[in-house]
Amino acid sequence: MGFSLLLFSLILFFIVILAVFIGRQKSNDDPYEDLSIDEWNCPECGFLVQAGDECIYCGYTKDKQ
Repeated sequence: MGFSLLLFSLILFFIVILAVFIGRQKSNDDPYEDLSIDEWNCPECGFLVQAGDECIYCGYTKDKQ
């Protein structure tokens, strides 16, 4: 009984430590840091692009401006 309780406690401890490490790593990663989120009107088709540098309808890229 004592050994199984100790084994269960160790497994639970390692799961908690693993969850803390994963949570800390995910908080440091910003998936939106390289995404341009400013709105702009496409001069070729008039579509309001809300995120990114390329129009999804005509393929015009903002870098051409």
